[in-house]
Formats: sequence, C-alpha cells, structure tokens
Amino acid sequence: MQGKLLPGYAHLGLDKLFHRFPDLSIRPSNSLDLAIAGTIEFQTEHRDCGTILESFHLEIRVPQKFPRVLPRVFEPKGRIPNTFHHNGNRELCLGSLLRLQLIVQHDPTLLGFLEGCVIPYLINFAVSERTGKLPLGELEHGARGLLDDYRSILRANSDQCCLGLLELLTLKKRIANKKPCPCGGGKRLGRCHHKHLNKVRRRAPRSQFGVVLADLRRNLAAEARSRPRANTP
Repeated sequence: MQGKLLPGYAHLGLDKLFHRFPDLSIRPSNSLDLAIAGTIEFQTEHRDCGTILESFHLEIRVPQKFPRVLPRVFEPKGRIPNTFHHNGNRELCLGSLLRLQLIVQHDPTLLGFLEGCVIPYLINFAVSERTGKLPLGELEHGARGLLDDYRSILRANSDQCCLGLLELLTLKKRIANKKPCPCGGGKRLGRCHHKHLNKVRRRAPRSQFGVVLADLRRNLAAEARSRPRANTP
C-alpha cells in the first residue's frame, strides 16, 4: 500500500483512499504538496438518468496543512469544460469554502474529501451533461455566491448579518454570546441566534472560521476593486 510508504501522512488515510480508488497513485511533485493522480470510477442512481457509471481522470494536490487547508483538484483531460464551475487552469470549483470545510470535518481524510466534496461535483456534472439540469443547484461565482451559501448555512437575514456571524464564530463561545447578535434584533447573541450558531461551531474549529472569513473578505475586496468607478464632476 502506498500509504505505508508515507508514515508522515497517516492522517490522510491513504490506504483507504487507494483501496477505494486503486487507479490513484502518488506522483512526483515540484512543490511541497502531495500530488495524487489517476482515474476514479463511481456509480450512482438518478431518477432522470437511471444508473450512472462514470470515470474521470483527476489530479489532486494535497497541502501539508490538510484538512485545515483543502486540496486543489484538477481535471487535465478536458472532459469537463471550463464553463462548468472552474477556478481557472482546469481547477475544479467544488463549492464554497465554508461548506467544503464543514463536509470535510465529518471525515477529515482524503477519502472523506473525495466522497463528500469531489464526487458530488462530478455527479452534478454527469447529470447536467445528460439532462441539462443541475441536481445539486448552482451558486454564482465570486463574493455573491459565497454570501448566498453562507447566509443559507448560518441562517443569516442579510449580508451584514452573515459577516457578523462568521466573525462571532472566530471567538470563544462565552465571549461571542455576550456580543450583540448581528441579526439586528437588539439582543445579545446568547439570547438570540446562539443555538444554531453553536451547531455550526461544533462542526469545525475556530481557526477554520477565521480562514473562511478572511477568504470572503478577500473576495469582497476584489469584487469592489473590479467595479467601475463612478464619474465625478
């Protein structure tokens, strides 16, 4: 098993990954990332398509800080067009960072990442290729799509509320509960929306929410810079 050759990567669960997807293997890399590539096969059922049996060639670049930093996944053969949820250079856009982080926390191994984040993306593409429909829905790119998804996850009633709740998730619970609830109801968090926020809090460490908040702020800043400036007299 290739996983046994890399004792420093025991937390990745490489043995389980290669058992589930035997065509995957570790490849040479010019960076500190662990490079894994090969073909993955899966089968699923869909009400409009019946049985779907698919295979995709993928390259997965796993950072040393996984699972705190998620892998980047590429489809180098060009089977999936760039118009279908890519970040550029054939990197797949698997979803919003917060949703992916929450999924990975259930099973913080590479197999958990593939089964929870990558294969749903591939199923979404396979079904859309056959039917023109996206069974898992679709987010806008950029800050707008992130905010929409985060508002859904956090049950926020506005963009500002969403940002405020994310910031509170970076604080210890006893400190956050004393802060005003960002929903605008005039109560402290501990007497308002704390129950749902605590459910989200239990699914990831505080440091992860800090990474998500910083990423969202970068996207918001980039979007603001790209807007055309109003003409001034």
